[in-house]
Amino acid sequence: MQIVFLRPAERFADAAQHLAGHRARLQDGIADETLLLAGKLQPAGGASLARASSAAALRERLAQDPFVAHRVLSVELHEVAPALTAQALRFLQAGAR
Repeated sequence: MQIVFLRPAERFADAAQHLAGHRARLQDGIADETLLLAGKLQPAGGASLARASSAAALRERLAQDPFVAHRVLSVELHEVAPALTAQALRFLQAGAR
């Protein structure tokens, strides 16, 4: 499992022109369950909980997001091996896909 932080990058001011493509990539990730949740960070940026086969595979996928490709946001990725979870999240202890 991975936690992704998307932080404002050098072209953050260009976000509006890439927003539709970014949202489409998020929807694709939610649909195929690579992304388990995605949301905005305050005051700027975003965060996701992901379940990819590897950090490398997730980095490759994130690189295709228009916000990342156009340097609107930069990626900070952390691997997490869940040890304790609430009942609703027990499926995460089974590991990555």
